[in-house]
This record gives sequence, C-alpha cells and structure tokens, in this order.
Amino acid sequence: MKELDLTKGSVPKVLMQFAVPYLIANVLQALYGGADLFVVASGHRLHCRMP
Repeated sequence: MKELDLTKGSVPKVLMQFAVPYLIANVLQALYGGADLFVVASGHRLHCRMP
C-alpha cells in the first residue's frame, strides 16, 4: 500500500482519497447494524409469543 502525502497535491483529491475508505466503512457498519437489529428483533418476536 502506498503512503498518502497529505501535504502535496490537490486538496479535494487528497481529501477524497483520505475520506472515501472511512465513508465506505461507515456505510458497511450501518448495514451490519441494521441487519443485526432485524435478526435480533425477529428472534425476540419468536420467543415472546404467548401460547
């Protein structure tokens, strides 16, 4: 992996190279959290039904 020199080059380009991996990671974490919430909620509904 090459090093990213934040002191040289175009500011928007360097900023995007720095920020995009964090944005992707945050989106994946949000999707995982949503899927986890769905799974936990569906399991909770199964165990809380009264006969």
